[in-house]
Amino acid sequence: MLAPATGHNYKAVVTAPTCTELGFTTYTCERCGDSYKSDYVRETGHRYEAVVTPASCTEGGFTTYTCANCGDSYVANYTTALGHDWDAPTVLASNTCNGDGVLDCACTRCGNHRLEAVSAKGHRPGPAATCSNPQTCLDCGAVLAPATSHDYRPTVTAPTGTEL
Repeated sequence: MLAPATGHNYKAVVTAPTCTELGFTTYTCERCGDSYKSDYVRETGHRYEAVVTPASCTEGGFTTYTCANCGDSYVANYTTALGHDWDAPTVLASNTCNGDGVLDCACTRCGNHRLEAVSAKGHRPGPAATCSNPQTCLDCGAVLAPATSHDYRPTVTAPTGTEL
């Protein structure tokens, strides 16, 4: 005699939906291994959260979007670097007649510094040299041309009877 059928004894295993995949329940009979899927659930879809990285003086900005459910991410909304915003220069060393000067400029956004050279001014000549006075710079007093010194030339005067 044949034994009566015992029937299936299905065990349910739930597969949760993901951002991009359907969820479902797999039913598998513990006795014979027969299985089927049902109870489908729609995918959840991504739930992106935005994190903005602002542009700086030297680097562009962007927004990173990351899914709170699965960690998928992408980057968009690129912006260009701002460039430095230099303040008024500070004199570190003044330029002179024969020496360069140095200016310091600071960026008002990032604090970066830039040094600039300022060329020497050059001498500003005073009056031309004379026999007893050299030509000098009107600003620093440096001698630009020596005194020419006297150029004595003999003058012969013939003697007279009463004068030597």
